[in-house]
Amino acid sequence: MELTKTQYEALKSNGIESVETIEENSFSEACYNGNCYEDLENYETAIADSVDMKQWGISEEDWRESQKTALQYAMYWYEDEM
Repeated sequence: MELTKTQYEALKSNGIESVETIEENSFSEACYNGNCYEDLENYETAIADSVDMKQWGISEEDWRESQKTALQYAMYWYEDEM
């Protein structure tokens, strides 16, 4: 997932900080690799996907946190490319 400057700035303005690593073979990694910013940007208010939660064996809180982590990892790569 690549971020635009506007997307990056929106995340920063919401107090979200980048993370340098992401756990391999995790739902966070799947979110990062399989989604775009628009799919994840409303992670706090989106209805958690019960199929994802069952498949990955995660709670609704984990589902949301994984999406946030995917965005934070995208922020790290945006910063690295700046």
